[in-house]
Amino acid sequence: MNLKNAFLAFLAAMSSWAVAPAGPIPDRAGVYELVNAEQWSDVVPLLTRSVEINPYYGEDWYLLGLAHARLGNCEAAEEPFARSIELGANGRSWGMRNAHVEAAACAAQLGDIDAAVDHLAVAQARYKFNGFERFDADPTFERLTADPAYRRLTGKRDGSAAGRVDGWSSDLDYYVDLMERRHPNPFHTVDKADWYAAVSTLRQQIPELTDLDVIVGFMRLASMIGDGHTTIYPPFDGPLAFHMTPVWPYAFGDDWRIIAAAPEFADLVGARIVAVEGVPMAEAAERIAAHLPSDNTMTHKWIVNVGLQFAEVAQGIFGSSDVCCLSLELLLETGERRTVRLPGGDIDRNPMAAWTPAHWPSAQAELSPSWLKNVDAKHWYETFDDVGLVYAQINQVRDDESRSLEAFGRELRQVLSEGDHRHLVIDLRHNNGGNGYLNWPFVRELVRTEALDRPDGLFVITGRRTFSAAMLLSSMIEFHTDALFVGEPTGSSPQFYGEDTEFQLPYSKLAGSISSFWFQNRFTSDDERPWIAPDIVAELTFDDLRTGRDPAMQAIREYLESRDKVGDPN
Repeated sequence: MNLKNAFLAFLAAMSSWAVAPAGPIPDRAGVYELVNAEQWSDVVPLLTRSVEINPYYGEDWYLLGLAHARLGNCEAAEEPFARSIELGANGRSWGMRNAHVEAAACAAQLGDIDAAVDHLAVAQARYKFNGFERFDADPTFERLTADPAYRRLTGKRDGSAAGRVDGWSSDLDYYVDLMERRHPNPFHTVDKADWYAAVSTLRQQIPELTDLDVIVGFMRLASMIGDGHTTIYPPFDGPLAFHMTPVWPYAFGDDWRIIAAAPEFADLVGARIVAVEGVPMAEAAERIAAHLPSDNTMTHKWIVNVGLQFAEVAQGIFGSSDVCCLSLELLLETGERRTVRLPGGDIDRNPMAAWTPAHWPSAQAELSPSWLKNVDAKHWYETFDDVGLVYAQINQVRDDESRSLEAFGRELRQVLSEGDHRHLVIDLRHNNGGNGYLNWPFVRELVRTEALDRPDGLFVITGRRTFSAAMLLSSMIEFHTDALFVGEPTGSSPQFYGEDTEFQLPYSKLAGSISSFWFQNRFTSDDERPWIAPDIVAELTFDDLRTGRDPAMQAIREYLESRDKVGDPN
């Protein structure tokens, strides 16, 4: 359909909507109470009137369709569901998911299997729907679940005797199809022909590959897409589960060190990693990063640390015949060069954690600087009266058990408004994401804080793990305030493909995520920066960690002192 015809069709659809004279805003709170109480017969007349008064509100149409469906009248529900989808439901992805799934259920009950499959395909690809058991377990949907298109959608294979090669091949078909349908632009970085050539190569090699090699092949395909939310997760359980090495590496610039280790490997703490499986560390880091998700090269500094915590890296990425261990060539602090074989053990920690296991011997100073004191807290703050500064750390973009992120922002505003504190530091170095919808209520509190409305009022510390929802928060602060950024560049970009939209491959049960949204953090599409760069560079060194010095906070203190010396015009 060309643009003119599409526009005419849109006008025709609009003109068919029955619009009554304007009236008051409907009592939606009352409707929600009835919906929660499942008093569907009372919901129908209220929402029928509501959509007559205001036919532009997608959530009313959805709830009207849902009420008809729950009363067993799917014919009456079809149009409301269709209108809701046209209007974006409630403006949230989960609202669109629900609208498509409920529309699918009604279409299936009315015998329109093609429409049901189409709705479920959209819900699965775009809106994180994986709940096919609702249909599989209900005999009402027998015609739907027997349909070949539905079976392809869910990855169900005909016959239980299919072998390993067929199983992995069907997983590959499922993955390729889902990538094309779910990702808004899967070939934004990799050439489509190159990606499909890699798919074809993996398909041909499956009969000769070990299961580990196939998994690594899938990880490589995901990484080729080129964004930080498209990935195959290392398997954590089941017969394919990976095993963890007893060390925690960290990159100080290009200098990779072991900063913590299990007690039996305490003598390795502080050692420089020279090579992995005989491959020089710089090249080894590139090889590992090529199998893991990233938005930019700062992500690599974080994500390669995750890769080095799995023993399977040895065989899967470097081709070692030693399936039990990862071999590292180290330069110990004593000056000794040593090659160690790190055994893989059960997964006993989160390799994505903000910092090293608390019970491990570590290179970290005994007296921790502020940025390492409360890494497991979602958000917290302390004051430094000597410089009139409030230090606030946000480690996840989430509400905690005692207060919301918005309430945390209000608390900071109150502290800054009532006391002698004239500067706020927001530390996002540990923050790799959360719920981006919570960002604006927090930032709004910053904008309302008069004490911050000057060049040295607000500082934001970022780093390699400042990612996903924390990247959105960084961009929002950059756009709405005069904040100075300190530390490392962010681990993501002002524009990025994101959202953890998870899936599980039907045969192998491998899990992963495919990005399903494009985030434009400056509200336009012309920001080509790979990251938000720091105004003041302050990168951690190994000596900083050893001595308990925080270079970012030190840089902020020095900046404030320099302004005081020359006189602050504000």
